[in-house]
Amino acid sequence: IVKEFSTNNGGVAFLAKASQHYKDGLDTAKLDNAVALKAIVNDKNDYVRTDKAISAAEVVGDTYVIVVLPEEEAREVLTSRRNGGFGQQVTPDQWKNGTVYELTEDPADPSHNAELEKISIGSSQLTVDEDTISGTLAFSNTTDSKNKTGDAEYATFELGNPYAILSTVDDVATGFQNALVSGGADLDGDGDPDANATQENQKLLFVRNNDANKTVTVYACNGRTAKPIETLYVMAEDRLNTSENKASVTEYKLALTWQTPCTEAEIESFSINGRTGRITEIKEDTYQISLNLPYGTDLKGLVADFETSLGATVTVLSSNNIDMISGKTSLNYNEPVKLVVTSEDTHRKWEYTVVVTTDNQFSDVNTDDWFYKEVMQAANNGWVNGQGNG
Repeated sequence: IVKEFSTNNGGVAFLAKASQHYKDGLDTAKLDNAVALKAIVNDKNDYVRTDKAISAAEVVGDTYVIVVLPEEEAREVLTSRRNGGFGQQVTPDQWKNGTVYELTEDPADPSHNAELEKISIGSSQLTVDEDTISGTLAFSNTTDSKNKTGDAEYATFELGNPYAILSTVDDVATGFQNALVSGGADLDGDGDPDANATQENQKLLFVRNNDANKTVTVYACNGRTAKPIETLYVMAEDRLNTSENKASVTEYKLALTWQTPCTEAEIESFSINGRTGRITEIKEDTYQISLNLPYGTDLKGLVADFETSLGATVTVLSSNNIDMISGKTSLNYNEPVKLVVTSEDTHRKWEYTVVVTTDNQFSDVNTDDWFYKEVMQAANNGWVNGQGNG
């Protein structure tokens, strides 16, 4: 199990096979079958990369090493032709510019902790008791049909032990193959959770039932099918003890309801680079957000953090009317930006105009300073630059 790792200064880590010449200490030896290392949790005995399964015994023995290469050498390895078999070859000149780590194993006793500490779906924080997950889901976290699998979401959760898993089945042999990954796994390596669910990276779909208690039916979505479930299972780290083929498992029954959709379409707070905007009502359902940033701030490509009414969505009024996501969407604020906020029930729309300005001078250069004129002239002519206090 490779839970996580990090490198310095843009280094790229590879798992590579150490040849006998390398083991013998020859500095002309090559490292073969090199594949980029990725952090995963895999219950299988094989560390699977590309088209080759590497047994765990080989990885923790003297057959494989981890080599961390600088960016230039890593690029050369990743773009080189395969030398037969799988993976790439790392030349002596390349691995000598990096760091090679030999792997040893010092196993501890496996944890028996099979507790779910917390779980949320979108903005809905649920309650975890000894054997139940209960709570009320926001209307926007639910849907009206099991066929709308595009409305499924990744759950965000914390387990009592980082090597435990949360699964939709209670079978040790297939638990990992039916697992949830908190917040969704980034298997394609683009920096964001994968858009599509898979068997080992499942989403949950919450379908509203039109009964008096507003109950919810939960489906596990694996990208191909949506299977109704009533229970989630936490399997402890001891499931990896294959000699016993059993695990400590805790069952959590799902007892969820859905909330009537919110009718408000409000931006409750709005900030950029830590500075909070002032929200002013212009007329009914029309508002302006005024925000001032330090002198010299480039107003292109800024990302706003904001909070809205429960379940409300924000759209940027432009040629393609893009959705605006707090903390992610970058916009050009050199001109006023018009936003439309739609309530969770979709019946109300409020308009907001965001006007961003900058200070007229550096905060540490005062008008009565003897050098004020010269500094501001240099800044205006582009001879010096800086933000805020320069």
